[in-house]
Amino acid sequence: MEPKVTISAVKGEANDLLLECAIEARVDAVVTGDKELFGIGGFRGIKLSVPTEIPEYPIICAVGLIYCIVKSFFHALSIVLA
Repeated sequence: MEPKVTISAVKGEANDLLLECAIEARVDAVVTGDKELFGIGGFRGIKLSVPTEIPEYPIICAVGLIYCIVKSFFHALSIVLA
């Protein structure tokens, strides 16, 4: 995903990119163990939570991981076939 919005809200380029993607995807929450992100509590209406606050966290992680793997596979395939 290439977000259309660019922000500089927290320390670290990767953290800003995560928030940019979250804004672009219009998510309600981001689950993170990153102290920099969790320290701000929320951003533009997006709740930032730690894994222990979400009882379904292991299931959510598994589904998210599978989604990322499949998306990366198809992205790589599209590059190879182009």
